Amino acid sequence: PILMKNKKIKIRELEDIIKNKRIYPVFQPIVDLRSGHIFAYEALSRVLGGSSMEIGELFELACRCRKVWELEAVCRRNALKQAVYMPAGKKLFLNVDPNVILDPKFRSGTTRYMMKKYGLTPDDVVFEVTERTRIKKETTFTETVNHYRDEEFHIAIDDFGAEFAGMNRVCMLHPEYIKLDIELIKDIDSNEYQRSFVKHFADFCEEKGIKLVAEGIETKAELETAARIGVAYGQGYYLYAPGVHFAE
Repeated sequence: PILMKNKKIKIRELEDIIKNKRIYPVFQPIVDLRSGHIFAYEALSRVLGGSSMEIGELFELACRCRKVWELEAVCRRNALKQAVYMPAGKKLFLNVDPNVILDPKFRSGTTRYMMKKYGLTPDDVVFEVTERTRIKKETTFTETVNHYRDEEFHIAIDDFGAEFAGMNRVCMLHPEYIKLDIELIKDIDSNEYQRSFVKHFADFCEEKGIKLVAEGIETKAELETAARIGVAYGQGYYLYAPGVHFAE
């Protein structure tokens, strides 16, 4: 009974967050490691007024309640609304949960409508496909990528090297961007195996015209190592923390 009560409380909280649009975006820069200039920004979501759940837990619950698109639409709309203040010539990375296309309220074309309202084009946006929640069937990931590619958006595969985000997806989906999982970057300066793997993968990405992003850079040594072995772009607290305004 206690577990059931807690579940009901969390569901009511989720419904309140969606209904009252209690989500606000923060933006973390993605930096060109060769020039040092900001290349793009990833939009991350936070709960206005706080929540008993982290954003990942909210999405897990939304998935179980078949409300993942409703929650994601709130996150996406608020991020796009603020993107009108994004410096010219930069790109906005938006996270997308593959399970959105299974949501009964999902409607194709909604994002393009939002973007048009705020003066953005598909060239301004990269969809970062991420497994924030467990995918119900493997084909869902591919179907989501194909949906947004048909809408003329570029695609980033998030968390490469973690669980299912591996070479099979890269070879099948031909993404324009790949974001290395944080565990491949953590202590890369002192781990010979990580260094060797990332270096060879960076060479592969350069050959295939894929833009490679190192996530989770938290030290000077990690930054310098990633840049030296050929990783083109970087993101992490050592470079910039997420902020409500677009860093320049």
